[in-house]
Parts: sequence; C-alpha cells; structure tokens
Amino acid sequence: KNVVDPDEIVATHGADAIRWFMLSDSPPERDLPWSEAGIEGCARFVQRLWRLFGQYDAAATGEDMALDRKRDQTVAAAAEDIEALGFNKAVARIYELTNATEKAAPSASRSAAIRTILLLVAPMMPHLAEEAWAALGQPGLIAEAAWPVVDPALLVDDEVTIAVQHM
Repeated sequence: KNVVDPDEIVATHGADAIRWFMLSDSPPERDLPWSEAGIEGCARFVQRLWRLFGQYDAAATGEDMALDRKRDQTVAAAAEDIEALGFNKAVARIYELTNATEKAAPSASRSAAIRTILLLVAPMMPHLAEEAWAALGQPGLIAEAAWPVVDPALLVDDEVTIAVQHM
C-alpha cells in the first residue's frame, strides 16, 4: 500500500507540476522518493513561470549581454542534458535562467529570455507551455516550434575568475 493516487494529486497540483517534480528530483535511473513538499514547490514554480510569461513584451528594447549569454549557455547545456537523459540537470539550468530573468530589468533581452524559457519547459510542461504560447500571441503550437537557436559567440565567457593565494 505504498501507492500514491495520481488523480488526487493531478486535481490538486496539475499534471505539469507533477511531471516537473518527477523530472527535477532525481536522474531517471534512480527511484523517485515522493515528497508532498517537493510537489508543492513545483506547483509554486509553475505559477511563477505563468507570472513571468505574462511579463513578455514583444516591443521591448535594449540589450542585456549578461542575460543573453546566460540564455544561450542554458539552451546549449540543457539540450546536451536532455539528449543524455539528464532531465534533472536541465531542470536545474532552467531554474537558474528563470532566476536571472526575473532579476533582469525590462529589455528585449529579457523578453527573449522569457520566450526561451517557455520553449525550454515545453517538453516538460506541455499544458502550461501551450497556454502561455497562445497568450503571448505566438503562431501555431509550441509543440511545433523550433528549439531556440544559440549564438556560439555567447557560449564563451569573457571573464574568468582565478583565485590567488598569498603565501
């Protein structure tokens, strides 16, 4: 009798939150320890994304090179993680990009990051993604949209921090 009733959880938190929890919590080769607190956190993240998607501004101007770099590095790394079935790693990268995007000032770069996050979460949160895609006025279905394109120049860090110890 260690079975969790999925109907009750889907009714409470939604299918996307459950799918996000299952992908984020552990690698696919390990058992998933079910956690009510974990699923509630994922449900809050779904709501957080919905609010962020509502801040998309197609007419925004201005650049944020640090956010552009973070966006493209996240897309490249998440693509590699998904290809290697490391969904929990891809999810962690999406959390990092979401945090950076929320902190960024309004700009064209921020709107591009919001759209990119939407494309990145689409395979993992299809219901939220399709609703948000339509709300943003994007054509067609997000399931048919192309994966975000990466600028190879943005994958290289301009700065490197080196720790130096004085003797």
